[in-house]
Parts: sequence; structure tokens; C-alpha cells
Amino acid sequence: MKVSGWAATDKVAMCLVNSWLRESGEVAGVKKLAAYLGCSYQTVYRMLKYEGHPLTLAQFEAVCQYFKKDPMTESLKVFSKTNAPTVATDDATRTDEISRWTRRQLQKVELADDVLRVVRKYGKEADRA
Repeated sequence: MKVSGWAATDKVAMCLVNSWLRESGEVAGVKKLAAYLGCSYQTVYRMLKYEGHPLTLAQFEAVCQYFKKDPMTESLKVFSKTNAPTVATDDATRTDEISRWTRRQLQKVELADDVLRVVRKYGKEADRA
């Protein structure tokens, strides 16, 4: 499996760009954006799928200008979402977090079952005596 060179900030920034594309409602939005950035449609399309190389800071600023957004405000949004504890960097990280949580919950259930077995066993023996 190939390790992604995309940082969490890169992915959050592309999510933002993707939402701007959807908001614009333009059918040829990706092609126009690619022309504005001076790169191919395929390059922008790969970026939207987190493949290839991420946007540079200059490209992100250009994208903000294309969508008439303030680059500073949008950069702060990206950084604040990246530092939030709910943002997982990728599906593997999210799966690992869920797996750890599930294992902890199962351990708690197994411990509770063990305690109940002991209580029932000694409770029955105390009733007989």
C-alpha cells in the first residue's frame, strides 16, 4: 500500500475547495479552475481525489481568489479544522481509532462478565451454606 504524502491540512484544504466547486454549481468548474491555475484538468482532478501532489500555498491563494474568498480567513479555517480532535488524517487512522475503542469496550464487557460469574458462583455457594 502506498503511503500518502498528503498532510491533514492538505486534505482539509481540498475538502474546502471541493465544497466551493459544489457551491458554484458550474458544470465545467474543474476545467475552469485548472485553466485559472495554469495546470491540466487531470492534475486538479487528482488533487480533488488526494492523489498526486497537494496544492501549494500559492495555488491555494489563487484558488481562494478564483472563488472570491479571503485567503487568510480560509487558511485559518483549514488550520482550525486540522487541529480539531475529530479530524482523522486518513481512513486507516480512523479505523485504528475505532478498533482501539472497540477493544477497550470489549475488555470492559469481558471484565463485567467475569465479575458477574464470580458473584453468581459465590452467591449460590453462600445460599447453600
